[in-house]
Amino acid sequence: FWIVARPSFLTARQARQGVAALRKLPRLESRHQDYADGFPEHFHAHAVGLTDAPFLEVNNQEVKKALALQGHGYAFLIRESVLAEVEDQRLVRIPTPRALRAPIYRVVRRDRPLSAASQAFFKMPAKKPSPFGAV
Repeated sequence: FWIVARPSFLTARQARQGVAALRKLPRLESRHQDYADGFPEHFHAHAVGLTDAPFLEVNNQEVKKALALQGHGYAFLIRESVLAEVEDQRLVRIPTPRALRAPIYRVVRRDRPLSAASQAFFKMPAKKPSPFGAV
């Protein structure tokens, strides 16, 4: 996960401050009660000290990204979903003190072989280099 916001959402000074500058700014987040054990962004927010209630709860990642692009708040979004927007500077990545990771699980039925697409996915390298350096 990356924390991202529209460039004009933060002043240059706030952007340099990183997560500390976000404490008083509106956060776009997923609804906690819609997830049995919580969604990773909730855990990440608390881990980096962002414990205030979110400004707006949205359970669609694309809607959350669109709201961030419009400047309504900052959001924890899956890195791959915002690479293009960060690369073309429509969103900025806010630095975090540590990487914000979430596990991915593979569940397969014993009585069915994996599809060709699934087989290709699991043959991909475990770690793809990011155009933005360390994640």
